[in-house]
Amino acid sequence: MNPFPQRTTRRIAMALLAVSTAVSLAACSDDSTSSAPKASSAPKASMAGAADAAASSAPAVTTTVTASASARQEAAQDGSGSGADSAGGSGSGSGAGAGSAGGSDDADGGNSGSASGSGESDSCAVPGGASAAVSNAIAQIAPPDSVRSSYWVPDGQSNLDGCSDLSYASLTINGATGSSPDQLLLFHRGVFQGTGIKCDVAFQDITGSTSDSVSVDYRYIVGDEPNASPQGSAPVRFVWNGSSVQMEGSLPEQVTFGKC
Repeated sequence: MNPFPQRTTRRIAMALLAVSTAVSLAACSDDSTSSAPKASSAPKASMAGAADAAASSAPAVTTTVTASASARQEAAQDGSGSGADSAGGSGSGSGAGAGSAGGSDDADGGNSGSASGSGESDSCAVPGGASAAVSNAIAQIAPPDSVRSSYWVPDGQSNLDGCSDLSYASLTINGATGSSPDQLLLFHRGVFQGTGIKCDVAFQDITGSTSDSVSVDYRYIVGDEPNASPQGSAPVRFVWNGSSVQMEGSLPEQVTFGKC
């Protein structure tokens, strides 16, 4: 026999079911609460990791770019610094170049000075050279006629110039003495024109010259005076007249002895 009425039994059963359901729901709630945070914490963790990874990768990129930019800037500064050094090198090079060109101002002045100097020198050079011109001229004239076995040699007096209308080279003989014969070679712009006079005479004294004339004093013996100091004087001037050499003045027989 059931000591409780049927209605009471139902109520008890329903209460027990409600308690059981509540307990079950509470257990489920605890399970879902404990598992849900775990599930959500994992995404949070992975999102934070991704954010951290993104954050770490982003600054890394930024840092790399910044470092690259500053490297470029430093390289540019280094480059311009070394460029300035090489410009300073080119400055010193141009200084040196200007020190050679200290030549240009020096080296140009020196070099252009020497270049223009050598340019003038080249433009006024005697064809074949002065020494060769004198040697060739000597070969074209008669040998000395007053001393046997003698020959002409330059005596060191010359203003031979390829730019002058008239220039000269003076000759004497090998083993010359005070009364040995002399001769005068005349050149127009470095080209041989002939001798001053046709015969060779002693005591030839060149007294001056211009770009188109040569002045000579032919000394001669007067009376019984010694050969060492002739007192006679016959000054003449050889002039380029535009087409040939012309002698101004005359020579007495005491100079030429009738030979020319």
